[in-house]
Amino acid sequence: MGSLVKAHQVSGRQVHDARLVAAMLAHKIGNLLTFNSADFKRYHEINLLDPRPFTNP
Repeated sequence: MGSLVKAHQVSGRQVHDARLVAAMLAHKIGNLLTFNSADFKRYHEINLLDPRPFTNP
């Protein structure tokens, strides 16, 4: 996770997101379904999916 933190200049509360991304990469999980894609845009290693198009209006 240290290299991920350094590569994306993560600090403070952003560490929680970096920890999730590090676990995803360790387990070869490439997609993240989240309403909060803005916090994960820095991680080009993963694919972000927004669930809003799949929910009923």
